[in-house]
Amino acid sequence: MAQLSYIDTGIKQKPDLTFNIPTDESVGAFLFDISGFDKPFESYPLLYHNFQDGKIQCIKNMDDALLLGIENNAFLNGLVYYHLSQFFDFIGDNQEVYIAIADCSKNWDVIQFMQQQVSGRLFHIGVWTSQPIWKLREDKSMGFTSLITDLQAQADEINGKIGVSTHTMVPLHIMLCGNSNYLGGEKINYKKLPNAIELNCPKVSIALVQNGSQEVHQMQGSNPFQAPVTSLGLIMACLALCGAEESIASLEKCDLNKNEGFNNPEWGVGSTGTPMKNVHRVWANTISAKGYIIPIDYEGIEASYFLSSDQTLCEGQFSTIANNRVMHKCRRAVCTALIPYVNSNHIYVPGTHNISTTSIAIITDSINTILDSVMKNKKGQNQIDGRVVTFLDNDDLLETDAISMKLEVGPVNYSGFISEEVSHDI
Repeated sequence: MAQLSYIDTGIKQKPDLTFNIPTDESVGAFLFDISGFDKPFESYPLLYHNFQDGKIQCIKNMDDALLLGIENNAFLNGLVYYHLSQFFDFIGDNQEVYIAIADCSKNWDVIQFMQQQVSGRLFHIGVWTSQPIWKLREDKSMGFTSLITDLQAQADEINGKIGVSTHTMVPLHIMLCGNSNYLGGEKINYKKLPNAIELNCPKVSIALVQNGSQEVHQMQGSNPFQAPVTSLGLIMACLALCGAEESIASLEKCDLNKNEGFNNPEWGVGSTGTPMKNVHRVWANTISAKGYIIPIDYEGIEASYFLSSDQTLCEGQFSTIANNRVMHKCRRAVCTALIPYVNSNHIYVPGTHNISTTSIAIITDSINTILDSVMKNKKGQNQIDGRVVTFLDNDDLLETDAISMKLEVGPVNYSGFISEEVSHDI
């Protein structure tokens, strides 16, 4: 019996109706963690009404934000308004983006709830929190709090795991802008930042990016634990603007200062903010190699600043956000292709621990057809150069009613193939 998760496919539909799991990679959400603020909604009843209990809201411009009660005022020291303004100034109106404002002090379950509320539309969630990224170990070296691994655990639940049906799962990526200014009262030395890649968290990225203007520093001074304001709005705009196969470090599309709103690039690390101009390029390369996304510039390009990379917190095939997004989009397309086969007739071949070769051929053709149709960017260009679907033996097929497959695709901006194993109810 098929088990339903994020997308409701249990409603009786006409036989010719096409099921579509969301595949628009431009759609994302902001999540503002209010755990460090004292009674943040107390003087803002409209905001409380719209965002209580992890409720998520969709806007397409700042006028929509104002209708929800998001104004240029003291709510969260102006954080929400600031980041949404950054987002729409960079990308323009009519781009859908979702917003959630929640207390994440106990857990990050709201991330799954957000994806459920929008029926799986979210390809990425940008998290702002005053919770610290790092902690001081007993030997006085810098280590990580559980923040990153907790976020990865949420992404894993949404992504699904082999052996557990990923039927209608809708994976996403998490961009973290956490507190890079707090270390239990100790000063932070950027040269001693720990290696984030060793955490092996492919669904999470960390950005140390902030426009160090006087306005921003004033906002930061009022934040819990003086948490950096960051430039999450700009980063989210880059994610919305770039196709799944493109890097958010693109020089063509992602000049953070294209509207002259990023003239004071810094990392937001430590009491000084660590201005980019004060960091030698060798050290910038070192920190970037540890998995942190930082602002950089290029010789010969005046007054323009870019993200250093689209690094995730792991090595290998999913070490970039682009590869993750390509696979996420392919996974969603595969789900759409397989939904019509749920609870239909399949012949089981005991010797192979699989369904019949005829069924495999029909399903494979459906998957390839929809991948060829869906895996294109907004210009109609291909996002993958090849795709291979392999059906895997499954000893528990009769018990789980789930087929196991290996999906291999070749992103156009990657030299090889990336692969994931998934299980789907049939």
